[in-house]
Amino acid sequence: MDRRTAAIGPAGALLGMALLAAAAQAAGEKILLARHLKQGAVATYKGTIKTNLGGTDIELSLSQKQTIKVLKDNGTYVVLSEDLGGAIKVDGKEEPQMPSNPSTETRDKSGKLVDFAQELDANPVYTPEIHRLMIAMRELVLSDKEVAEGDAWDTLLDNPVIAESKAKVKTVYQGIDKIGGVDAWKFKQTAEAVVNADGSKMTNESTIWVNPKDGLTEKIEGKIKDLPTVTGPIDIVMTIVRARPADGAKAQ
Repeated sequence: MDRRTAAIGPAGALLGMALLAAAAQAAGEKILLARHLKQGAVATYKGTIKTNLGGTDIELSLSQKQTIKVLKDNGTYVVLSEDLGGAIKVDGKEEPQMPSNPSTETRDKSGKLVDFAQELDANPVYTPEIHRLMIAMRELVLSDKEVAEGDAWDTLLDNPVIAESKAKVKTVYQGIDKIGGVDAWKFKQTAEAVVNADGSKMTNESTIWVNPKDGLTEKIEGKIKDLPTVTGPIDIVMTIVRARPADGAKAQ
């Protein structure tokens, strides 16, 4: 066999699969959405979080590195998240923001949270249970069935705040959208969970873009409402974008 033919064989097969998936989607046929993660893959993200606390506008800018530390045969994966620092702006005055402690998330192949670990910061703004619930609700949850553009599915998640009440997630696949020059799967996801004994809920509405080639998130635009904190419930608006290296640098 020609060595050049052998070398391009796997790449050609992957290209063929991608073209078939694109053709199927264009025809409105159903496809199976799956993350094609790789152990050791690294991505860096830049984010902005905005809120208002007691009439004071607060904006947090941050950077974070995420690494796929473990990828099991059944699709379960472990993500190590390391904050790289940032800045906090309070009523227009900006100060440096120290990185928070690293965390690890274990998720099944659909994206459902299996385990979460992080050492608490000195002065946490919410309880560990609320923090875990936020982490569970923020991630895209894929369907285990083939879907077409416009299809929706519902998922129940464990609620560490009110154990007898599950968090409810609704996800809608919105097809292919281009983000930063990348063709990405686009999803609309809404989640809600009871967070108080009186039945009041926290909600999270997100638009999420995922790179079908490597399974990593490209962008999240989200709104969290009635997030319980030590000073009372607050609303948050956030944008998280995968950072791309400058031309000539090694891609992440």
